[in-house]
Amino acid sequence: MNTTPLLLLSSVFRRQYAGREPRSFAPLPAPAFLYITQGAGLLRRGDSSDPIEPNRLWLLEPGLPVRVEPHADLLVCYILFLRRLDVSKAGVLPGSGLSRALRPLAPGAIPLYPDAAPLERVEALYDAYRSGATSAFVRNAMFQELVHFLVRHSVPRPEADRQPTAKGISPSIDYMHAHYSRKLTLETLSEIAGFTPTSYSREFKRLKGTSPIDYLNSLRIAHAKSMLLEKNHTVKEVSAASGFGNEFYFSRMFKRHVGISPTMYMNRKNIRVAAVSCLRFHDILQSLGVHPVYAANCHQTKTMSKEEHEQQLGEHLDRMRETEPELIIADHYHLPYKDRFSRIAPTHILDYGMDWRTVTRHIAALLGREREAAHNMRQLERKLGEAKPMLNRRFGDQTVTMMRVVHKLIRIQGAGYHPLNELIYAELGFKPGFCVPANGMNVEFSPDKYPNLGTDHLWIQDHFYDPEDEAVFRRIQATDEWHSMKAVRSGNVRYIGNWFGMGWSTTGRMRIMDDLLKMT
Repeated sequence: MNTTPLLLLSSVFRRQYAGREPRSFAPLPAPAFLYITQGAGLLRRGDSSDPIEPNRLWLLEPGLPVRVEPHADLLVCYILFLRRLDVSKAGVLPGSGLSRALRPLAPGAIPLYPDAAPLERVEALYDAYRSGATSAFVRNAMFQELVHFLVRHSVPRPEADRQPTAKGISPSIDYMHAHYSRKLTLETLSEIAGFTPTSYSREFKRLKGTSPIDYLNSLRIAHAKSMLLEKNHTVKEVSAASGFGNEFYFSRMFKRHVGISPTMYMNRKNIRVAAVSCLRFHDILQSLGVHPVYAANCHQTKTMSKEEHEQQLGEHLDRMRETEPELIIADHYHLPYKDRFSRIAPTHILDYGMDWRTVTRHIAALLGREREAAHNMRQLERKLGEAKPMLNRRFGDQTVTMMRVVHKLIRIQGAGYHPLNELIYAELGFKPGFCVPANGMNVEFSPDKYPNLGTDHLWIQDHFYDPEDEAVFRRIQATDEWHSMKAVRSGNVRYIGNWFGMGWSTTGRMRIMDDLLKMT
């Protein structure tokens, strides 16, 4: 008989463990998710072991002993105890263990894609259980949403893991964790694993997603970060204790992995920061409690000549220099100017990405504001939970289109690939209008030839970057085609602020929801 496995949440706990003493835990009474939010070290499960680091997730089997060997002074984790049911036409029966039917959530470490972070969902679920203010039905719905998130964002694993290979690699990982402060070679590690160096590197990357040397360096960097935050060690001492030996090589590797120098990392909560971005990094910084000494957008727009841009860039550089920043944080659009920024202060360029949560966490980690970021995201989730049902009651199945005039073109926002699009259509559940591209960030039309937008509600940005854009919009408003549109005829045109920029920060997203609630 065909059965469908179903995971339910029994209970959820948040645990903090101080100190670096190894801890052994009794075999778990039930299957559980273990999610790490802070700390470093090694997790041993029976005969296998995995590194402990933030945003690591495991599905632990009952009856299996667990041992934690911390490499940091504080370990913070969430434990979600589970109950499995098997559902069939005959009824519902208790499930038997964690079978392959639960793939990709198979027992063991569950690798997540780099931009996937379930922290806010786990914290919201924990808050719901702790407060007791939500019903069991709502808590279960929140848990199922978390499971769905994990399924969508887990890295696919081979259908049949090669356990002999994994068992061969595991002793070499244990050796790294025990001896990372020593000089370790690929030959030594491969010999421990019982492979040739070439085969060892290949199998290690298949199992861990990175090379042995990169894994070792990440382990050393994690240990170095922990020592630096104690603030009673010199950079030279940290370098030696972490296994890098050469202080200058250590500083170079640390900056490559972390984004700032070891010295700056020790004082990262109190440094003077400048933000240079198209993505409103200054809003993100302010939401984290950091007030940038200077903020600018130095990117060359399509309508700006090279001479105009060079003059504007020079003016920004002069003003930024006067504020004496200790660190400049910039987005990928400003990569061409990194050398010029670096003459003013050390500069960190974030990689390209449209996931505002990843960008926020990256900036928070640079400046030691991880706790503030997590708090803001929990607040945002609560706000979203309050606003969504009210907005759904107001708008129902009516369609919504967001529009602005940019570079003398009509730009219609898509249903994804941008923080604002995802907030409106995915998170708040608004129905997109006829011209809203389902699989794109936006689509542009000539003001002389554009389709009927076919939407119940039209929201238009009333912030224009160029006077010519505003003139184009006023001409569009005077046409018969404009007045024939459903949203215009029914009086459902609303003018919005710079939501497209505000969508990059938690505070901006909450302000957008406040604006929407005023429409109800």
